[in-house]
Amino acid sequence: MTSNNKHHPLPSCCNAVQMSSLSHQPNASDKRENVATENGVEEARLKSNHEKPNQGSTRSSLLNWFLAVFVFAVLAWLGIFNIVGAHTDIWRYQIYPTFESTYFEGRSGARVFTFLGVYYMIAGAVSLSCLGLGIHLPTPKPCLVRSYHLFLTGEYWTIFEICMLALFVGMQIAVIITRAANKYYNDWVPTWHAAKLWYEVTKTLGKTSAITLLFLFIPVSKSCFWLDLFNLKFERAIKFHRWLAWFLVLTVVVHAASAVASLSAAGQFKACMWPSEICKNPGRAWGTYKSLETSRLITYGWLSFVLAIPLVVTSLSWFRRNKFEWFFYTHFLFIPCMVLLHLHFPDMIYYAAPGLAAYTLDKVLWFCSSRRPIRIVSLTTPVRGFVRMEIALDKEYTFEPGQWLQIKVPVVSMLQWHPMSVSSTPGHSSMTLDIKVVGDWTRGLESLATRFDPAQYSHTCIFMDQFHGSSHMKMQGYLNHSAVLMFAGGCAVTPMMSAIRMLVEKGESLSKVRRAVLVWIVRKQSVVDLYRQELAYYQSLSKTKTGCELEVIVHATLSEEEVETDFVAVNVDSAPATNSTATASRRRRQWSFQQSVMGYGHLLVLTVGAGGGYLLGVFLANYCALNKIWRHEYVSLLQLFLAVFFDALLVTIGMSFSLFRHHGASYSTNGKEVCHREVPPTTTSSHPLRAKRDKQDSSKRVYQQFSSVSLDDGDADSVENIDHELSVELGCRPNIEKIVGDMKEWCKNNNCSSVGVSVCGPDQLIKHVTTTCQEASTSSLPFVVNEERFEW
Repeated sequence: MTSNNKHHPLPSCCNAVQMSSLSHQPNASDKRENVATENGVEEARLKSNHEKPNQGSTRSSLLNWFLAVFVFAVLAWLGIFNIVGAHTDIWRYQIYPTFESTYFEGRSGARVFTFLGVYYMIAGAVSLSCLGLGIHLPTPKPCLVRSYHLFLTGEYWTIFEICMLALFVGMQIAVIITRAANKYYNDWVPTWHAAKLWYEVTKTLGKTSAITLLFLFIPVSKSCFWLDLFNLKFERAIKFHRWLAWFLVLTVVVHAASAVASLSAAGQFKACMWPSEICKNPGRAWGTYKSLETSRLITYGWLSFVLAIPLVVTSLSWFRRNKFEWFFYTHFLFIPCMVLLHLHFPDMIYYAAPGLAAYTLDKVLWFCSSRRPIRIVSLTTPVRGFVRMEIALDKEYTFEPGQWLQIKVPVVSMLQWHPMSVSSTPGHSSMTLDIKVVGDWTRGLESLATRFDPAQYSHTCIFMDQFHGSSHMKMQGYLNHSAVLMFAGGCAVTPMMSAIRMLVEKGESLSKVRRAVLVWIVRKQSVVDLYRQELAYYQSLSKTKTGCELEVIVHATLSEEEVETDFVAVNVDSAPATNSTATASRRRRQWSFQQSVMGYGHLLVLTVGAGGGYLLGVFLANYCALNKIWRHEYVSLLQLFLAVFFDALLVTIGMSFSLFRHHGASYSTNGKEVCHREVPPTTTSSHPLRAKRDKQDSSKRVYQQFSSVSLDDGDADSVENIDHELSVELGCRPNIEKIVGDMKEWCKNNNCSSVGVSVCGPDQLIKHVTTTCQEASTSSLPFVVNEERFEW
């Protein structure tokens, strides 16, 4: 995918790591015997997969359903509390007093217990404990994860996601109805004036806005357990945040308009828009009810409204695509907006508690995990328009195909962090990112590659955070099916290269996959050179070592004009030759990127600590304000500051036990020096004999790249046998209907129950693939589509 100087939202780059999958290359005399052996192994594998009983499956299924029932109970309690709790006498006079205390008066105790206790801390403890024990929510039926295009949103949503949105909207409608019914039966007076009616509308919409804050920050908190629980990571959950925010904007605008109508009908508009003693509250029997306090609350409300306008405007799609810095930096206005909202509505501290606790936890995790400098092993330009960055990585650090991370290169920019898709497989001492040059930041990185010197600390020092992204290997991820289709447009192929390499190198991790097809569409033929040799090798494979059928289809549409320099051979190893022994002593101490102790158990402690810190902060603020005549602003500001401070403090203390400990030495793994692979230049020669020799040397390098066996110069014949040209269709787009139809026919002939589809690229490609797969899906053979887009 594409990364540019605009903090491009989705991961934009990929890495290519040395593969080591084959133990030997069979010669011509062994081919027939090997084919028969492979067929026998495949039949035995399929037979064992169908006949071998899954021991403990019943017990695991019961535990999975227990977790599902628990999650349903938590969400049901949350919904009932919001819908019925504030609007019925039984809750007002019996339930609320049960949770009331000296330091949490009135409804505060019940809100703390429900929002922070049940919805965040208890749910987090149970969910993370289950996930740590391998207990997950039951795998949804394929029909629940089929994607449909919603016209109003312009995006594709699965049935499961649509149900989640419907539940949220239904809860908000139920809140409005129950509040209106309560007011009608208990407080309705036929002589109500227009000001009183508009006042009640204002209060009701304020309530719905507060409920929206319960969920607003959860989708953007990458480390939140709710995202792990539903396998709904940031790149997919971000659209929930986006549409929750637009719903919040709608309710706030109507809330503000009804407030203006109420004040105007009461003749109090001018008196109440700024702190004044003559302001009268329209909702309090027309008397002067805390007139100065009322006017201050109204003032804080319209100030937060005005401050949010640039935040909302820059969130439009045009700004996100073309002026991402504007969108990115204006989003920090949410901090003063939240402060003013809390001054406007003092109970906001309780409604926003789970979201703020999760968001603070996520930011502290990001800060702690991205402080340590990481070493760049090499920085080159493999093809025109791309930069290849090889980064030191501990083999123990695990990630999954399609995941991504963020990097910062201080020598290029001290502030900008850019998301990059991971296309390598774990278990190597380094990983590489292939970055497309499209903006100022990437052009600066390309300039650095031309003068990269591994002896200079400023050239080799970068920072990176954790790996993010949904798991495609569980639930209904596209790699959890017997047949896999992958469609990629342009540099969007990078996250799918991880899956292909995993199938070739570590097929036992994806043993369920029996057939995989990669379709790559590019506009310029020169882009294919990025993976030409590797994909040519994959095209030559009929099956992987685990018996998975592999097919690679490449199309160059030639819809974009080639630049003459696109075909100029670029030296792969553009770094100057240096003596590693002599320069190592001059380098500063740097640590390879190591996996932190961040299992579900550690995350459980941090989640409970974040919620406990937030609760402790609110408690201390209420304790300090007890029996003191303080203005509500002082109490509100103290609550907000102490809640966030103790939240971050306890999380930092928990992180210090793992992230601030160094488990290795720089430039070494287990005491051995980590050296990057030397790659000879790929420049071609015009001399015929030398060109033939360069071709053989190139074939040897390709084979050695994907095999753990090194070849000698005398193995020219075997080298020629593995030298394949990549088949590329020029000037046309792929026939997606035929590709999907062929996969459907293969599935029918091979007893395949479902097809996992991944599509990443332009909107037209996503729409075409999704529509075609929907038409091909049947109840007995569903096509489950996972789409990724270029924007937040």
